[in-house]
Order: sequence, then structure tokens, then C-alpha cells
Amino acid sequence: MCTDVEKVWWTGVKTVLPQNLGKVLWPGVFTKGDLLEYLATVGTVMIPHLKDRPVTVIRYPDGIEEEGFFQKHPPPGTPDWVTRVTIGEGEAIVIDRLETLLWLGQLGAIEYHVTFSRFPAVDRPTYLVFDLDPSVEGFAAVCRVALMIRDVLTRLGLPSYPKTSGATGIQVYVPIHGSVTFEQTRPLMRTIAKYCEHRAPELITTERRVRARGNRVYIDYLQHAPNKTLIAPYSPRAVPTAAVSAPLQWEEVERGMAPENWTIATMAKRLQKMGDLFAPVLDPGVDIRPLLQHLDELSSKRSP
Repeated sequence: MCTDVEKVWWTGVKTVLPQNLGKVLWPGVFTKGDLLEYLATVGTVMIPHLKDRPVTVIRYPDGIEEEGFFQKHPPPGTPDWVTRVTIGEGEAIVIDRLETLLWLGQLGAIEYHVTFSRFPAVDRPTYLVFDLDPSVEGFAAVCRVALMIRDVLTRLGLPSYPKTSGATGIQVYVPIHGSVTFEQTRPLMRTIAKYCEHRAPELITTERRVRARGNRVYIDYLQHAPNKTLIAPYSPRAVPTAAVSAPLQWEEVERGMAPENWTIATMAKRLQKMGDLFAPVLDPGVDIRPLLQHLDELSSKRSP
């Protein structure tokens, strides 16, 4: 992708001077220059999904074949123009401008994981997310589970938007009004996950222990919690194909697809053709308080 080692990206505020663009990050596939070009190209679409959300990046300065490391707090030498927020006793980075994204890419940050809530309302999620993790190779089973969750959410009157994890899974998002806490949303997410498990126990599990899952798809609803993070839309992944976390149409899930088709080399063209399929997730979302109240009433009636 990127062959001009003298290339400089001007973002309107700061100049990001990339170095070592020929450094191989995905062996036999892509370099740091390719990563930076990708981030520069999709940044305007990606940043709204990062803005106001503390980010944890995974850096691979020597490429994905070497061990990476998590970076949550601003490292020494962080530029003054990088936005920081204080959470608990520490600072976290927020990516609210393109130059921050490119600066992190220059540091070898390949993966970008964000919180389920926006700062400063750290205890109030802006979406529900069902993270589906298959236990065996193949994508067909995880597609079946995603469609099952979609159908349940539809019957509950909730919109849903799928994306690949960029690895082996699918994540199903429900944008919600930011007026409820994680603690309030947990019973609803648990109920939906357990219902799906009950309907298809041979296909689905909510068992957290990996060795007890067998070949079933794990619905992870426990990850949906304060200070937890999930891979951001359009973030690259540290996998050999340089796949990215790609928003999907439900029709694509119905047809089945190969997540490795969407990489840092192909996503820009997809965005030109389809736009940001995850744009509705940025909207205020639905008010789920009546649904939570109804669930609470049902639970109370079942209690002795």
C-alpha cells in the first residue's frame, strides 16, 4: 500500500512525521507504512467510534510475530496535544483527533480497544454488546448464533448491528440511551444469553471456562462491564491476514462470510461503497428502561 517513505500526513493541528515505514508488522503482508496509511484513510470514520472513550491499545513495535503489550496509560513522551482523562488513580488516552490515531500507529499500536461507555459517565453504557466467541474453526456456527440473537432482540423491539471481531467472532451491538447503569443492564443481557443457550444447548454456551465449552459458541455477556473494553470498529487486528473489525449488514451474516476478507487493504474500498454501517450505533439509541422494568416485574412474580 504505502511506498513513499517520505510521506507526511498533515491533520490540521499537528504534523505526524512517520518513521521506519518499511518496518514489517504483518510478515509477508504489510508494513508500518501500510498501517499508517490505513489509519489515515479510515480515521475520519473510525474516530467517532473512539471519541470520549478511554482506549487501550496493543502495541507490536517489532511486528505481530513478536510479543505485544497493552498500553492504557500515556507513555513517557506523550505529546501535550494528546487528550487524557483521569479514571480512578490513573490517566487514560482518548483518541479524539486524527493525529492522535497516527501517533499511536507510529508507536506500533495495531489494536484499539474502547470502553462501552463515554467519559465521564463511565458507569453508563451507550450500547449493549453480545460478544460471540467460537470454540472451533469455522464461521458458520457463530453466524447462526448471531442471527438467533438478532431475532430475539427484534422480538424485544431492539435494533441490532453486527460486526466481526476481526479474528474469529462476531459482536452484536444494541445502541441504548445512556440513562441506565451496567448493573441495570446485566439481567437483560444474562436473560437473552441464557434463553439462547436454552433454545440451542448443542450450539451455544454461557460457560466461562474454556475447557467446559466443548465445540459450542460462547456468548460473553460478562465482558459488558465498567472499565472493560472491546475491539473498536475498523480497528486492525494482530492476525496474519491483517484483518480488521468490520461492521456488517445482517444480509451478509445470513449468507455467511469470511472475516479475513476485510483487511487494512480492502476496508477503504468497502467504506466508499457502503459507508459507515455502524453509524447508527453512534445515535442516542433506545430507552430500555421500560423493558428492564418489565423484566424486573417478571422476576419478582417468579420469586417465592
